[in-house]
Amino acid sequence: MTNEPALHLPCDTDASTLLEGLYRRYAPQGTRYAFSMLRHFSDAEEVTQEAFCRLLAKSADWKAEEFESRLQHFSPLFFATIRNLCIDVIRKNRRQRQVALNASMEPEAKSDSDHTQQLEAKVVVAMEQMPDQWADALKLKINGQLSYAEIAEVLDVTHAQVRTWIYRARRHLETELEKAGITVG
Repeated sequence: MTNEPALHLPCDTDASTLLEGLYRRYAPQGTRYAFSMLRHFSDAEEVTQEAFCRLLAKSADWKAEEFESRLQHFSPLFFATIRNLCIDVIRKNRRQRQVALNASMEPEAKSDSDHTQQLEAKVVVAMEQMPDQWADALKLKINGQLSYAEIAEVLDVTHAQVRTWIYRARRHLETELEKAGITVG
């Protein structure tokens, strides 16, 4: 991890306990979400840790009045930071990532794991074909396990828009998988 300042609490709460609790609660979901965007586990872990460190560094600037409010809205802040960091990584390594993704989408159909890889590849392709907003909302719902309200906050849209995007994303996935001969449901 980077040499970021420790969490500065405006009250007597034990910083390390709070820090540990937040990390344990959100890191697994954050890593799954980052992985869904990056398709590389170690990059996803690094992005999750960097997002956490950045939020902790910002916490030093929070006033006592806004500290509790920020903690209540930690999840959307955390996932928005992860999303932005993933976009940076994707832009930085666009060519390398596309080559790796294309190579992973050519599995041989020999075993259950091969069948699973083929299914994952078809889902990835279907996700890439849908509008970015739909895919982002669905990834935050499934991988980030966020509520519609939290997703709306992360993506800076209305709750109704999030519901619409997720509905359309699921229908798109269902249609594309059925076209590929995979029964959904």
